[in-house]
Amino acid sequence: MSFKSNLISCLILIILTISIFTMQQPVKAQLPIPPGTPRGDVLIVDNHVGIFPDPTNWNWLVPGVTSPGKSGGSGANQLCNAWLWYLNTTNNEIINWLASGPPIYSPNLKELRIHVRKGVYWNDGVPFTADDVVFTIKYLKGAPPGIGDVVKLWVEDVYKEDDYTAVIKLKGPNPRFHYQFLVIIYSAPISILPKHVWEGKDPMTFKFYPPVCIGPYNLKAVDSGGAWFLWERYDDWWGTKLFGMKPSPKYVLYIYYGPEETMALAMIRHELDAMRSLLPENIERVRKQ
Repeated sequence: MSFKSNLISCLILIILTISIFTMQQPVKAQLPIPPGTPRGDVLIVDNHVGIFPDPTNWNWLVPGVTSPGKSGGSGANQLCNAWLWYLNTTNNEIINWLASGPPIYSPNLKELRIHVRKGVYWNDGVPFTADDVVFTIKYLKGAPPGIGDVVKLWVEDVYKEDDYTAVIKLKGPNPRFHYQFLVIIYSAPISILPKHVWEGKDPMTFKFYPPVCIGPYNLKAVDSGGAWFLWERYDDWWGTKLFGMKPSPKYVLYIYYGPEETMALAMIRHELDAMRSLLPENIERVRKQ
């Protein structure tokens, strides 16, 4: 083999070695959290979705659009959005959340009555009432095709009986219609929209940014490249007043690190606290280091 061939082979080997090392040891960058924030005040969660094409589009209604507004990867479902009920998947019991009681059906199963919890308000201070529930359903009924199709299929009419009671009249018996508002994992098909923000907006173009939340956190910053989302605890949250609950982390950061190996390294460096899953070999790697 000629000297030139040996030199080329050596260069290729060096490039491959550098590439492998770079993949296994990514550059340690500064976490996108406010300067001076103690690490213990930040919960860092894996953004399992990946890169969001437009991190400023929080309209989750438009079909085919990867919106952070309806995603566990951004934190919207867990920290911000408006859910009426949760399901305890260990015992199949419904947990009342923005609703003050379980769904109530008429004997013929063609009418659903929803009682809204008193004392709840959006994080901009506007009260959450039956008007928001009624508005959301009517908004979906009047939206273009592809948006709110289940509502169009099943809902005959919706109205408020009083400020804290919404009544949905169905086109036929459906004892499971409340599943549209019931969180089973970390989201439901329909999140209640704040009427005072969405009213008069085009469902196909309105970005809903920054989102008006009703959960215990508000969106503080987003990555222009769509990789991370930083949330800040809302200390005047209604849940603290009604239930005495206050989340511990002042900030929650949802961040995309890339492949599993990179996530494992981030966890080893204490730059990632929670992720969906790891292969056994990566779990062992994290455990050892």
